[in-house]
Amino acid sequence: MSFAILLWITGCALAPRHPVPKESANSAHIPALSEARVMVDPSSTNALLALAEVLEGFAPIGGAEGPIKVLALSGGGENGAYGAGLLCGWTEAGTRPQFDIVTGISTGSLIAPLAFLGSEFDGQLRQGYTETEPGHIFIKRGFFGILKHRDALTDSKPLQQLIEEMLGEKELAAIAREHRKGRRLLVMTTNLDAQEPVIWNIGAIAVSGRPEALGLIRKILLASSSIPVAFPPVMFEVEAGGHRYDELHVDGGVMAQVFGGALLLAEGWRPHANEPVEFYLIRNGSMGSEYEVTRRKLSAIAGRSISTMMRMQAQSDVLRAWMFSRLAGGSFHYVSIPDDFQEELSEPFDPKYMKALFDVGRQQGLHGIPWQQTPAGLSGVQWPGAAQDH
Repeated sequence: MSFAILLWITGCALAPRHPVPKESANSAHIPALSEARVMVDPSSTNALLALAEVLEGFAPIGGAEGPIKVLALSGGGENGAYGAGLLCGWTEAGTRPQFDIVTGISTGSLIAPLAFLGSEFDGQLRQGYTETEPGHIFIKRGFFGILKHRDALTDSKPLQQLIEEMLGEKELAAIAREHRKGRRLLVMTTNLDAQEPVIWNIGAIAVSGRPEALGLIRKILLASSSIPVAFPPVMFEVEAGGHRYDELHVDGGVMAQVFGGALLLAEGWRPHANEPVEFYLIRNGSMGSEYEVTRRKLSAIAGRSISTMMRMQAQSDVLRAWMFSRLAGGSFHYVSIPDDFQEELSEPFDPKYMKALFDVGRQQGLHGIPWQQTPAGLSGVQWPGAAQDH
């Protein structure tokens, strides 16, 4: 019996990869869509130049009349219900602005296209985060399924189908229309081979007219929300030096929980000098620590350690976004799940939990969002060379 299982496993080996050579990693691009993305090495002196590329042709909605409005949506899995609810409540209150730039990571990347397109798509946000069950996101793989595929604990085909239902030809045309006006929709994935974040210019792909544009955008959203180990990574076919290769991408949350602040420092993208910027960050998670007795069990210790690392990463990302906003002379606003939210998560993407969290966000959006203008513990800190909090 054991010998038969071994034969079956080895017979189901994954197809060999054809990865990009190390020396060509930074020049690799999507065939016929070189403007689709930029790879941003955070340690490189050219990082801000790369960010400026994705904002080429940017034009704020209000022209020179009003501030540039940037919305950044964080990762957080099922906690995306909070951001979805907040946006819907904000619409109901009649005070939700149209944003010039929208960025998203992980669950934030699924919210971002609908947030970018505006309140007309709130119904899809509500449905996606209040009527979704675990079976709409993933299929658990059994022991032999895990051995067969060897890349994840689950199959993400249901999530892929959900993305296809959310983003169709109608949404593609609407994104293209807004991109032509000068607005920008950006999503981040993680290139595992290069260990670098990749920023995808969703609007540029939408206006390309390429027949593969819709499928590529859906694939990007799937990759951005594919939590490593839990969900399979996503393979992208790329071109470098006239040859075809592949790249392995996973959740953008591996690199950051939120992004967009560094965009404010990129040179030359503001159409008018000294144009004010308002940066809004929706953190789909709580910022405070959560006490929980950890069992002396490998899975419990690993899970608790990872969640702690992600929480610290989120705090660092919020601090970084605040610093970039201040350095750029802009105003900063962030909000997160209130620390007193007590609903227990019984399983990943628990419908009861998500509905309760959606309602918390909706009530805040409807009755007044408690925006914070400095990260926790930094209220009153004087930041030289930038506008004061207001």
